[in-house]
Amino acid sequence: MDNQENKVHANSECTTLLIPMTNMKLSAGHGWDWDSDESFTGELLPVPMKIARRFDGNKLIAATVKGDSMEPTLHDGEPVAYVREFENGDGIYALAILDEVYIKRLSIDRLKREITIISDNPKYPAKTYPMDQEGLQVLGKVVFWIHVE
Repeated sequence: MDNQENKVHANSECTTLLIPMTNMKLSAGHGWDWDSDESFTGELLPVPMKIARRFDGNKLIAATVKGDSMEPTLHDGEPVAYVREFENGDGIYALAILDEVYIKRLSIDRLKREITIISDNPKYPAKTYPMDQEGLQVLGKVVFWIHVE
């Protein structure tokens, strides 16, 4: 990983944090091959400082949504920012299942020790897994996205 390409930068007025975009596509559909070695596009996603300051800026990373399973919330081609290695209750997460990466809504039941993976698009059924499911890894929580019409 080239440290020059993955640095987080604040704009001169300190109103936004510029998050590096990875080449990773987060599948909102049937899965996207996961290359755990992050590479960067050179593009930066502006995240309002009001949001970014709540998290460790070095753990913020951006990726692109691929597919329609999270519509109407997220659309194909939209950029999202997520906090790596951060889990905080239910919400939209980047996750890996058996070497494929996804972006899905998670419902986490700590009493039953289950994670339900939910697509916002009703065409795709929800799936429930035990928290310790082999091959299931929560990569981080999505904290910001830009919705494009």
